[in-house]
Amino acid sequence: MKGHRPVYLVVLVLVGVACTGSGNRGRAPAAQAFTVEVDGQADGFSAGFPAFFPDQVRVHPGDTVTVRLNAASGQPHTATLGTLVDAGVARLVRLGPQASLAAQESSPEMLRLPDAFPHSVTGGPQDANQSAAQPCYLDAGVPPLSLTGGAPACPRRDQPAFDGTQSFYNSGVLMATGDSFTVPLATTTKPGTYGLMCMLHRSAGIGRITVVPAHEPIPTPAEAAAAGRRQRQHLVDVLRPVAAAADRATPDDARAGAVDPTVPSALVTQFGPQTISIPVGGTATWHINGFHTISFGAPAGAGGSFLKRPDGSVHLNPEVVLPDRYQVPAAAFAYPPPDDGQPVAIDGGRWDGVGFRSTGLVGSYPPVLVTLRQTFTKAGTYPYRCLFHPAMAGAVKVG
Repeated sequence: MKGHRPVYLVVLVLVGVACTGSGNRGRAPAAQAFTVEVDGQADGFSAGFPAFFPDQVRVHPGDTVTVRLNAASGQPHTATLGTLVDAGVARLVRLGPQASLAAQESSPEMLRLPDAFPHSVTGGPQDANQSAAQPCYLDAGVPPLSLTGGAPACPRRDQPAFDGTQSFYNSGVLMATGDSFTVPLATTTKPGTYGLMCMLHRSAGIGRITVVPAHEPIPTPAEAAAAGRRQRQHLVDVLRPVAAAADRATPDDARAGAVDPTVPSALVTQFGPQTISIPVGGTATWHINGFHTISFGAPAGAGGSFLKRPDGSVHLNPEVVLPDRYQVPAAAFAYPPPDDGQPVAIDGGRWDGVGFRSTGLVGSYPPVLVTLRQTFTKAGTYPYRCLFHPAMAGAVKVG
């Protein structure tokens, strides 16, 4: 299960980040603090951004880079570096932009990177992989792995400075607005480009930290932050017509989430149309795009895919991730969808609108598309929402 998973990898090249900035000319500068934001919000519609802003930042040895969750959309994120991430990023680039999710995730390099979510609903304890969900710092080797969930946490240790040689250097999940993870770069870090990846969004959530010699000029932290804001605004502008088109959808072709296939690092997190009107005995059909729940009659405050316990462990929230009153095929919960997969249909049958029912957290990306059909037998207005994305809500008016 994921927030938003692309079919291919797109790396945006930021104007102004790769070039030299106005600061740090001449002698080696003092250490600087850079901020890279993840996620965010859009004006006028609900959206999620499983991307780093800026997705490329140039720094010196001894600087710090803080990854900060900006305006959380409900999707958790991690900030993860290390030689295993470098290998995974390189593999995705070699596979190319047309590679399927199955080709990406079945590569040996990506299989050595734990996912906070399980990839299968069968054969495991159906819980988070602690090696991705909790902080993990390994000098060498591979973290505990499981495709079916429940992998244990890494050995606990104090966070070291990142010197580019560690195999796995992971924040654990960032869930709430303002959550952050600061990476202190060792003064011994060799010049080079180091991959940054989210252990939930995988190929959608990729960035790069380029370390250059101390005497080379780089953009200032303010210039890098401004480039990140421009990058996110570009994605907002691309999504705006996608959101508008979803809101014009008909009841037999409604949307739960919407995407532009050319922009894997952003998605519309709203139902379209947000109000569906059908007669008594009528049927609404939603096509799910991304990872969402369709949940009627949810208790107040329900939401959030993870629950963090006082001991630091992170666990799946069964109220969100598991279906209730819907018979959902296992294929709707499998990640990645197989290349020869078939569309998945959830038939809710006839319903009088009484009580709670939820699909659970299902993922829908080509070639396996998930739809929900629900027939309403009683007049009334029935609110529903996505328990994964708290701003994502709609209503069905029957009468």
